[in-house]
Amino acid sequence: MTSNSDHSDLFAIRPPSSAKFFSMRGLTSNTFSSMRCLPLVALTITISCTKPNPLNCADGTCTDPAHPFCDADGSLEGQPDTCIAVSCTPMQFKACRGSVAISCDTTGMNYTEESCQHSCDMSVGGCIDCASDADCAASTPTCDGETHVCRVCRADTDCASLLCDPTGMCHDPSTVIYASPNGAAAAPCGDPTTPCAIDTAFGLIASEDNKTEIKLTPGNYTTAATLDTTKPVTVYGSGAVLQLMDPLVWVS
Repeated sequence: MTSNSDHSDLFAIRPPSSAKFFSMRGLTSNTFSSMRCLPLVALTITISCTKPNPLNCADGTCTDPAHPFCDADGSLEGQPDTCIAVSCTPMQFKACRGSVAISCDTTGMNYTEESCQHSCDMSVGGCIDCASDADCAASTPTCDGETHVCRVCRADTDCASLLCDPTGMCHDPSTVIYASPNGAAAAPCGDPTTPCAIDTAFGLIASEDNKTEIKLTPGNYTTAATLDTTKPVTVYGSGAVLQLMDPLVWVS
């Protein structure tokens, strides 16, 4: 230890040369006046908490019995992803959400959702039975364009074959040959959009075993051809007049 001649009451232990320290003892008032005062800065951290909205159903669930239904798209009460209170007429249709039909449940205190096979339509009050004839069974082959319900055919235009029989059944297009007064001799005949000449139709009906019906578009037909076949053949043609050789034959 060494004594300081100016300050006999201060003793210091000399640290290793690599160490540094600062002592306030022994500093005079002049020393303090020469020091630059630095402000003390206090860092305050504010932590705030956000309380979850109990009526938010962004996760698709509602836990409040008083607000049991999630109005996911806001179509019912205007605010998406919000749990809503429900008071409705049991089993009554409420709204469409895309292809989902929303209806009142049996209690009148909540809604149920039904995924529609084809689509949901507000005008028909829920899921539609069909979007096209392809959705209908053979017993009710026509999809009504207004009600979207499968029904029997009522007119030839209800059927792809353009042939509706009196029982309301559509004929199979694959069994029909189509002819028109101005049809081409070389036309394929198997489609309503490409009808052939009457002579060609008679020839094909005799040569193709699966063809048993001829559908004539309205107009006048004259032919010397004969139906040379032993199978039953039916000719349909509302508004068509077919002249075979001599007599006029009305075909309907």
